[in-house]
Amino acid sequence: PLDLFCGQAGRLKDVALENIPFRWDSAVLAGLSSLKIRGRFDYSPTAGQVRRLLEENPGLETMDIEDVTVTDPERFADDTVEASGGRKPSRVAMNKMRKLRLCGLPFELVQAILDNIEIPSIKHFDLRCLFRGEAASTLLGPNIKHLVPPLLQGSQGAQLAEITFGRNSVGLGIYLGRQDPTIWIELQNTTPMSGFGWLADSFFLEEGLPSVCEAEMFQVSLNFGGNFDMAEGTFIPILERLGAVSVKALTLQSSCLHGEKLIDYLGEANEDSQWPLPHLMSLTVGGREELANQLLMALLRRKDAPPEETLKHPRPVLLEVLDLEDLHG
Repeated sequence: PLDLFCGQAGRLKDVALENIPFRWDSAVLAGLSSLKIRGRFDYSPTAGQVRRLLEENPGLETMDIEDVTVTDPERFADDTVEASGGRKPSRVAMNKMRKLRLCGLPFELVQAILDNIEIPSIKHFDLRCLFRGEAASTLLGPNIKHLVPPLLQGSQGAQLAEITFGRNSVGLGIYLGRQDPTIWIELQNTTPMSGFGWLADSFFLEEGLPSVCEAEMFQVSLNFGGNFDMAEGTFIPILERLGAVSVKALTLQSSCLHGEKLIDYLGEANEDSQWPLPHLMSLTVGGREELANQLLMALLRRKDAPPEETLKHPRPVLLEVLDLEDLHG
């Protein structure tokens, strides 16, 4: 790989490298304020080189890394031990960083970055991580918890979170008073429930309420699509974990498999008279036309729920928005 400018370019502050194989520990990549790396190369960095890149750039304000691969995972991990002498090094304090984007990266590289930095002033965080079937909680749990408080501490007033599910993916977008999400995390090639469990452990309090802020009106939007299969009730642990959260909107895309299971579930209270998603006000449904009749029955059962004073848990609110999309035979 190239050692950029033969290691001689001391005044560089903003660097963007696309489809250029280079040494991550090049002397040129030091003292930067902005760094963008994009492309798939035959050569990939080692964990030690990633660490040295971070150490040489504590003043970074934005960092954007996309589609970089790890060609030799074993060598990547071994280099971590060699670079640190077997000791756990302290994290690099990046006090000026406002925006961090890590997209289409393998989990080894994501870990090497997140486990080595402190970013107390971060305002925008975009993570799209590729797994190979491993549990997200095992791989990312200890490497990101220290990042959560600074990401969320600036929130004020009513906020919005969007959680999306596919067959092999789960995503979380958190909007803190802005049009674009302050935080967007997408875990790909992983078990949806495992990924969701990690997200809930990192961003939700034990009683189920989001830990983003103390706002009583924190709203959550759920979106099921991408061939998410509901045949075995895979959605039930998700809805139960969100029992205390104000889920106001639910989307069931036509690409979901066995969406009728979710529709039926919405129309039944459990043995403790607790209704699923009692705060639901907006529902978007796509799929086979038979869903329309099942949906009508479920909504009628929610409408005819017993009076509030006879229930231990909230009576479901009346639906305000119903959108039927792409119903087909």
